[in-house]
Amino acid sequence: MGAQQVKTRSARSAFAGRAAWSFGDQALSSLTNAALSIFIARVTSAEGYGYFAVAFTVYTFLLGTCRALVNQPFAMRWPGAEEDDARWAAAAGTGLALVFGLLCAAVVVPVALLFAAGAGPTVATMCVLLPLLLVQDVWRAVFIARQRPRSAAANDALWTVLQFAGLSVAVAIGVRDPVPLVMVWAVAGWVAAVVAVAQGRTRPAVRSATRFARKTVDLSRYLVAEWVTVLGAAQIALLLVATIGSAVDVGSLRGAQTLLGPLNILGIGAFGFLVPELARRPWLTARQLRMAALATSAGLGLINLAWGAVLLLLPENAGRAVLGSTWAGARETILAMTLWATGIAVATGPIVVIRSRGRPRDSFIVNVLLGFLLLAGAPIGLVLGGAEGAAWGFALATLSTAPLFGIRMERILGSMPSGGGHGGDDAGGHPGGDGAGGHVDQDDRTRGDDRAVADPHRPEHARSGADVHAVADDGLPAAGRPVAEGHALVEGEVAARHDVTPDDEAGGVAQAQPGADPGRGGQLGPAAP
Repeated sequence: MGAQQVKTRSARSAFAGRAAWSFGDQALSSLTNAALSIFIARVTSAEGYGYFAVAFTVYTFLLGTCRALVNQPFAMRWPGAEEDDARWAAAAGTGLALVFGLLCAAVVVPVALLFAAGAGPTVATMCVLLPLLLVQDVWRAVFIARQRPRSAAANDALWTVLQFAGLSVAVAIGVRDPVPLVMVWAVAGWVAAVVAVAQGRTRPAVRSATRFARKTVDLSRYLVAEWVTVLGAAQIALLLVATIGSAVDVGSLRGAQTLLGPLNILGIGAFGFLVPELARRPWLTARQLRMAALATSAGLGLINLAWGAVLLLLPENAGRAVLGSTWAGARETILAMTLWATGIAVATGPIVVIRSRGRPRDSFIVNVLLGFLLLAGAPIGLVLGGAEGAAWGFALATLSTAPLFGIRMERILGSMPSGGGHGGDDAGGHPGGDGAGGHVDQDDRTRGDDRAVADPHRPEHARSGADVHAVADDGLPAAGRPVAEGHALVEGEVAARHDVTPDDEAGGVAQAQPGADPGRGGQLGPAAP
């Protein structure tokens, strides 16, 4: 076997290893959330669990907003940046998360205590402890984006162990109130956040928060609007179902969603892993990106359909053991809700490509339409066919918009140069902008927290000349990067210099040049109702 083949195989192994750790971390995070809810439900009263549910709902919304402000822009813009630039972005991004958490606490705490009645103290406790929880989540995203998913998984595992150890001790000494239980959960997250800062060897830079926000506003304005629009539409649609129909109808929809929950692990994991993996490869051609989108959508879509078939064949006793009396209504909605989830899965591939090219506006436009369809489809379906009809309304909304994400993706791919790379427009659609790369302002050329952010998407290691060899892409659907398509490496370099990392070396993978992460909750692509 030639040296080049060894290097390519090593890079592919590293890619597979990062994928396994990223999906494993997402599974750990999602299962931890589920276990936390079950734990609180078992040790508190029904009223206490309701207070916890309200607090966790607020936390999930604020967490998603912070991800749209910090995590996703980082994954789109800095996954392949130089180490100093990425370190600046991590410091500034965690600084912005810290500021955002403090502002949320200042606003939500008094509102919760004044107007949230019984749930007020629980919500206020969660918001007081929110800032460092957001910092932990940003570091988790940074680790995955910078090819250190083992660090993310280790940090989430630490939080998991600490929170359940603390909760077990609290319950053992007789604590049943949700306020101290939420406090124990959040304090464990604080410890994990401090450890994450030590892992990243970079402290939050609050003074650079506004500069990070300015540099990423072309991305975050669409990402935040998309999160609020689709999540808001989905929640309002469920409220309309409860108003027009009954709580039993909502319970049937939620029951089906619970059974489909394992699919979220795959979907969110794929989204969080693939966006930075594609973003750090600006040389990929339109064909390669199209194949990546197709493989992602087809794989997730088939898994969704297979899981739905298993649920439809689930024996009555098994269904009741999982959902109790809710099973009867949920079973009627499983087919439609499976297709709803499949619509989200099919849209994931194009959205991953859209985000990796720094063009969130293109997905935002379609998500606005999706929001309107959710608001209209669920109530109309409910009137026509009860809970099952509402489920079909949700399904038609995602299935009808999924092809539109593909059309928007093709628009971007069609504007790309023949040799690959980003299209001519920035994320806001302006030619020559900095939607996919880091524009360096003159006042950025300083030291410390204000060090310049160079363009992280330039293929600095591309070469021309006679002594070059095309290197196959490491683990992506398209098999190679021919020299004619604009990317070749001098013999002796590994395909994509950031593909083998310190995490990979620790696991015995050959290392070349090391690179410098909705997580605990979160939503993917077209948000679920």
